Amino acid sequence: MLKRFFLSAVAAVFCFGIMNADYPRPMESMSGLYGYANSVGQMVIKPRYDNALPFREGFAAVERRGKWGFIDLRGKVIAKLIYDSVKDFNYGFAIVQLNGKWGAIDTDGNLIVPCEHDTYGELENLKVVHLPDGGVQVTTGK
Repeated sequence: MLKRFFLSAVAAVFCFGIMNADYPRPMESMSGLYGYANSVGQMVIKPRYDNALPFREGFAAVERRGKWGFIDLRGKVIAKLIYDSVKDFNYGFAIVQLNGKWGAIDTDGNLIVPCEHDTYGELENLKVVHLPDGGVQVTTGK
């Protein structure tokens, strides 16, 4: 029993390490701007942001001049830096705030729920279904 628990714990730690090993980490440069560095400390995404959050689901929230957006693992902007506030990607979408109202974007940066909700809590039960024809069905649980 103890052996099985130990092996399960080792496997979980190993898998967690593999899943997160490839994600660059935010790092502040000497200029005070943030970029992303790999596991050996080499900058792989140039420092150009005032603030940078860790990658989640292959995307990271970045901020410049008080506006937030998202980049992918290559540093390509997938959601323009136009948002007042953002929440991390979770299950393929991120909650964003624009002009004081909340909505959601997909991994291509497309607005899938218009920014018309007063609180992001209204989007906690957001469900996104990808349809066979390539469309998307979104419900907010409202």
